[in-house]
Amino acid sequence: MSIPYVQITTICNYRCPHCCFSCTKKGEHMTFEVFKKAVEFAKNNGEQLVIGGGEPTLHPQFWDIIGYGLTNGFYASNLWMATNGSQKEIVKRLRDMARDGIMSVAVSTDRFHPPLDPEVKKWFTKGRDDYDTYKNDLRDFHGPITPIKRGRAKTGIDKCCCEGLMIKPNGDIYHCGCPKSIKIGDVWKGIGDWSEAWDICGLTLKKRLKKEKKVSKVVMECIEA
Repeated sequence: MSIPYVQITTICNYRCPHCCFSCTKKGEHMTFEVFKKAVEFAKNNGEQLVIGGGEPTLHPQFWDIIGYGLTNGFYASNLWMATNGSQKEIVKRLRDMARDGIMSVAVSTDRFHPPLDPEVKKWFTKGRDDYDTYKNDLRDFHGPITPIKRGRAKTGIDKCCCEGLMIKPNGDIYHCGCPKSIKIGDVWKGIGDWSEAWDICGLTLKKRLKKEKKVSKVVMECIEA
């Protein structure tokens, strides 16, 4: 089973040109009730949980979400998130948690994002500050060398934005993060038998299934919708 990517918000304070989700300042936050169901789904379908967005730290119940994940079996390397580093006080606390091995946190820094605050960059530069002696250090940097050609990114690699299961803010579950990926269930009812869709990008699924002669009527209706 793929690692669930829980998109707790589609809101972001940046407009990075490589964003394959095309997030803006207008969007949708996942409710805490939906997140709890997403965690329940993740517990039943894997050992890891990825929290994403948008920019996750903009969610008004961000710490409730992190706390719920930590107290429900996801911690250390099994709970991962990336942030653009813009919410400095929140990022400082996340730095402390990642430094102590409580959860995994990466700060996005690349040529597509606005420059990081120098202090934030120092917080996440392992081996060059006062925190390099921590044994369970789960701080990291995150950023693509080449963008994925989806959303706002007009050029780049032609591949999937998120090759694992994608749980949207409304609780719907998709087999990947591509714009034309197939909805395979939701956090309330779970997912059905969609084994033929795993690890296949929604943009190429129709061609792949035709070639393998596995096209069902319901799959074709989802692709063409």
